[in-house]
Amino acid sequence: PAIAPEAPAPRGELFAAAGLLPGGIDPDLAAAVAGTDPTTARTALRTLADASLVIVDADGARARLVQPIRAYARRLLGPAAERTVLDRLARWCMTRAAALDEDSRGPAQQEAIERFVEELPSLRLGLRHLIDTRRIAEAAATFEHPTAVLADSPAGPEASSRGADALPAAPGAPP
Repeated sequence: PAIAPEAPAPRGELFAAAGLLPGGIDPDLAAAVAGTDPTTARTALRTLADASLVIVDADGARARLVQPIRAYARRLLGPAAERTVLDRLARWCMTRAAALDEDSRGPAQQEAIERFVEELPSLRLGLRHLIDTRRIAEAAATFEHPTAVLADSPAGPEASSRGADALPAAPGAPP
């Protein structure tokens, strides 16, 4: 099916892709899941905010969809498009986890931990997709270092309790 025919690409593609994401979305994540660049994604997020389809956080760094809009956006993706978005998310997770791991080993450790906690819902969804598609080695490699750094850091227990949600269940799995 067409993706948000009333919203030209990449806004329509980004809007539909954002419907899959459980947390906030920044321009880098938006670009990754929509298959575009961060500048185009930033512009698309602003346009979606102007249309009241996303809410931008007070600092302007992240946007999010409220639940009814998220549900609508998610329905705009067919199965093949959903798989593409989740594959893109998994690639973003691998890249982001490596960057967070590197950043957490230097003077920006606290900021890396805060980004990890902010991005945890999307990172978990990427992990769930890697596991569901039997890409276990990629899942293990992706989350080995940032998780260890978070647990070993001074902010570990506090950060872990803020992001204590369970790994998203596989589609069709019993609760």
